[in-house]
Amino acid sequence: MERNIVIIGDGYVGKTSILNAIKEKKFEEQIPNVYDNFELCQTVNGKQFQLKFIDTAGQEEFAMIRKLSYEDANLFLLCFAVDDRVSFENMESVWVPDLQNCKDVPVVLVGTKSDLRKTHSCINRDEIIKFQKKINALFYAECSAKTLDGIEDLKKRILKLFAKEKSCTIQ
Repeated sequence: MERNIVIIGDGYVGKTSILNAIKEKKFEEQIPNVYDNFELCQTVNGKQFQLKFIDTAGQEEFAMIRKLSYEDANLFLLCFAVDDRVSFENMESVWVPDLQNCKDVPVVLVGTKSDLRKTHSCINRDEIIKFQKKINALFYAECSAKTLDGIEDLKKRILKLFAKEKSCTIQ
């Protein structure tokens, strides 16, 4: 079963780093990305899944390219950096409206750069959970590509979502 997972959010919030951490299980400094993807094959409860992660550029000048990746999406990872108030506020003002034509596609809210919670002023978790509920995101996950904290949990939760899907059989 192939599933397309599109990762969106402001530029420089760590989207590419999160995907590299999922794929390579290590952190690499990243050059900003315009468009990239990779596939990951996993088996859950005897079902084989081919997860195609589609990385998008958050900059406004790439909006038309980015929106092309929305067409076949099965899940959106809506990302912001926990230490960046503007990236969080842009969830509501930019990214949720950007998905207005994709209302049937589920969303997961992802806070990146969680390792910075110890040293920076960060967005309060209660505020994040309130927003998650407001936009009906399936869940909120917080992770750090740098320390790999929360990366495996995010991947497992995504797989669990797809494993729970009901298949339709025509008789």
